[in-house]
Amino acid sequence: MPDLSFYRTRSATGVLGGAIKPGLWMAVPLLIGALLVANLIYPGAYTGFNIVKVLGVIMGGWLIHLLLLQRLTLAVPSGPENFENLIGTMSLILLALFWVGWSWLA
Repeated sequence: MPDLSFYRTRSATGVLGGAIKPGLWMAVPLLIGALLVANLIYPGAYTGFNIVKVLGVIMGGWLIHLLLLQRLTLAVPSGPENFENLIGTMSLILLALFWVGWSWLA
């Protein structure tokens, strides 16, 4: 079985620990099987070159993640998120006002 230690789950305290959940091993074959069945209409996607190309892209992404992005700390400011919450709330209130107004007209 491959080493999938990067799939560890986080507990409520945020500490890494625990084994891989059994639900993952039930879902992975189902999803991969559904992907293969869904793509039977396009067999050209499964040529040797395309498979190697896709695996190379996936490995390149994992290498970038493991070598660069895990060491990078990104501090996102909370100001834009608060502004986005304000815009969302105002949109919901406007939608509710239009709904009330439309129900009075009908």
